[in-house]
Amino acid sequence: MGCLRCKKRRVKCEECAPCGACQRHDVPCSLDRSYRYVPEKSLSPAATSSRADTTQPVRKLEEDGTTKATTAHPPFLLLSSPKAMPADYGACWISDAELMHHYATVAYRTLSFSAHVAPTPMSEQRMRAAAFLHSPVKRQNDAAAFYSDFKDTHQNITYLPDEAKYTELNQDYFSATSWLGPACVIAPKTASDVSDAVKALVKGQIQFAIRGGGHMPIPNAANIDSSGVLVASASLNQLILDDEKETIEVGSGNKWTNVYEYLEPYKLAVVGGRAGLVGVPGFLLGGGISFFSNEYGRASANVVGFDCVLANGDIVSATAENEFSDLFWALRGGGNSFAIVTAVHLTTFSLPEVAVGEISYEKNVAEKFLDSTYNFAKFGSEDFKAGIEPRVQWIPSMGDPSYHAIIFYNGDSAAPSSLDNFTNTDNMGQASPTFRVRPSMYN
Repeated sequence: MGCLRCKKRRVKCEECAPCGACQRHDVPCSLDRSYRYVPEKSLSPAATSSRADTTQPVRKLEEDGTTKATTAHPPFLLLSSPKAMPADYGACWISDAELMHHYATVAYRTLSFSAHVAPTPMSEQRMRAAAFLHSPVKRQNDAAAFYSDFKDTHQNITYLPDEAKYTELNQDYFSATSWLGPACVIAPKTASDVSDAVKALVKGQIQFAIRGGGHMPIPNAANIDSSGVLVASASLNQLILDDEKETIEVGSGNKWTNVYEYLEPYKLAVVGGRAGLVGVPGFLLGGGISFFSNEYGRASANVVGFDCVLANGDIVSATAENEFSDLFWALRGGGNSFAIVTAVHLTTFSLPEVAVGEISYEKNVAEKFLDSTYNFAKFGSEDFKAGIEPRVQWIPSMGDPSYHAIIFYNGDSAAPSSLDNFTNTDNMGQASPTFRVRPSMYN
């Protein structure tokens, strides 16, 4: 990705859109874009005439909700091929922003809150101002200024790069690819802290990232560089079982190991992650495939409520029965773009004992391993209490692939017939098996 000429000169390129570096070096950009912004002064008389001839009437939204025809002259040319590109063209980000705004103001008509949005013309001057707001230097300065202001009122939850707590929070990820170094880290301890942070970030137009458990290895999924602020939920780690022991409140800073260990003395469990180091919020907001899913469904289907902070800083509880039922519906598998979840309320169920563990197999079992996996998918999964997570690993330095499986059974049997192909040593030779009956998922 990115402009080839930028890469050859080792110049930072925006990758997804022309960044202007080529223009500064007086060379053409290799990025092939469908739309190119062309300043009026660079157009030939023929081109200007052609563009005027193709101008089409558009509909303008009036304040009373009605529309009327008007004429607009889009500030870009539609180029059917790279050969049609003018020799002297301006920065393409202007047309990109114009197109983005046009898309947003058309798409808004499909939304229930469309009355809050109206299409307005965007001038080149406003575009340039918007581009400045999002320039890397401006973002870094804004983030640094935000830190100094927010630190004054929230000293015990705000951390700068020279503090040990900052390093701990910036590196609390499954993969080191996510150690991006934000301008500062906010580690809220309550929903009110989250609300204060959101209000301040929105007011200052500061980019920020949210981190739950940090299991996603994609660098920008749950962190941000020095152009923004990281809001880490590690301190939102409350675990509260209700009096009837039917639901549990789980703070969004927890990982599934914390939840399973907390519930073990009560002989209870929830539909949670198969790996204990996975974070609670991201797993649930994405749907959540669990070893318990054959019996109880996706993890998100077992959520009875979300405690959230909205984009305006409001703190709300979303359930299937209250005024935020649409938000509740969206959060149960719809992703993390609707609100910041500070806690979830999950249904519990009885779990006296469970059989779980990993088995590694000898290297010469490829065909048997694949057959066993196929047969379990076709027949063994009829036993709703059983589950497997088969895994084939190949590390070049170690030669041949290796074969492993995490085996699960919701019961007190370490040798259920549905898992016989994986547990029977006569079928596949085993090495260091840990599959056994346990008092909880991770004990």
